[in-house]
Amino acid sequence: MFDANRAQELGIVNKIVPIEKLLETAKEWARKLAEKPPIALQMLKLAVNAGRNTDIESGLVIEATCFNTAFSTEDRKEGLQAFLEKRKPVFEGK
Repeated sequence: MFDANRAQELGIVNKIVPIEKLLETAKEWARKLAEKPPIALQMLKLAVNAGRNTDIESGLVIEATCFNTAFSTEDRKEGLQAFLEKRKPVFEGK
């Protein structure tokens, strides 16, 4: 057993908030994630979940496969175009 500060030191958590701010903070993080390209988020979740209990070679194959999938999307093109045009991207999950 260890406290939240130790969990943060170990990299298990990335932010500590008071209990009364927990829901507000979670909703804020969810809003930020909702602005990201959905396929990239799906690939991130897949890579983390599939790769966490595997050997390094298999994990790298999973990561590369997910990267290639995310990189081939219309959302990737939209993100790059929005960056070049200095505007907020509009991701469609394609």
